[in-house]
Amino acid sequence: MKHTHKPKTFISRCFSGPVDSRRPNPRAHGWATVEQVCPCGAWRLVNVNQKQKEIGYWQPER
Repeated sequence: MKHTHKPKTFISRCFSGPVDSRRPNPRAHGWATVEQVCPCGAWRLVNVNQKQKEIGYWQPER
């Protein structure tokens, strides 16, 4: 059965560097890094700077 990850928990912190992304976006650097966590335990990092986003890959449970 295939599972589509849907973030349930959001943890915001200061920008911590670029995330591993299929579509790097340097404009998203500098403001905040948000950790998104799915109820299944998978997580990903997203860099956000105003309307710009750099979305990382989903990682397995830690």
